Amino acid sequence: RTSFPPLLQRVARVLIRIMGLQIPSATLTASTSGLLFQASGLGAQGSCNWHYSEESWPHTSDSGSADLLVGSISLAIDVVIGADSKGHATLSAGSCNINIGSLSITFHGGASWLYNLFSGTISNTLKNSLNGQICSSAVNAINTQGNAALESFPMVVTVDKTSEVNYELIDPPVFTYGYLQTDHKGEFFSIANPVEAPFTPPTVPPTTDTSRMMY
Repeated sequence: RTSFPPLLQRVARVLIRIMGLQIPSATLTASTSGLLFQASGLGAQGSCNWHYSEESWPHTSDSGSADLLVGSISLAIDVVIGADSKGHATLSAGSCNINIGSLSITFHGGASWLYNLFSGTISNTLKNSLNGQICSSAVNAINTQGNAALESFPMVVTVDKTSEVNYELIDPPVFTYGYLQTDHKGEFFSIANPVEAPFTPPTVPPTTDTSRMMY
């Protein structure tokens, strides 16, 4: 479950605060460039205070508050997988498509009975305004939280009391619709004296055989 920080959206002179946006579950599907991140069933709630006053006579003014409920949000984000200089996998979120299924707003105070008659039109305007900000927050969450998690993965694992294996990535992963290929260092070291081998092993020849997990 991934949570987002509060979103601030300004519509005219009203600053709306959206809170509680979470991704309860998501799916990852392989594509030729990396992964397709898809999530649905997202929801959030928001609130704001509003106020207006006419500059000319008769200087009518009004104020109050409003509550928002956003639901049935679905999004899809392309995620490119790479590798950094330390052999960790990296994430880079790209294009984002989003659909906000429902958004309702309820006004309180002042002439709220009148404004609530037009809440449907106002909700449609807010939907368009929030699309870009929710996508931006989702992309940022993947790039920051996802890469932080990948950076914490150990690249060296202890085998026994005397040896360890380094399995860092030596090239970015290769994705196809049928399989994922990753190239790892796979070198064993002495824990007491971890020195690189004095030779370069031959490159594993390419293969189109996908019947085995390792070659």
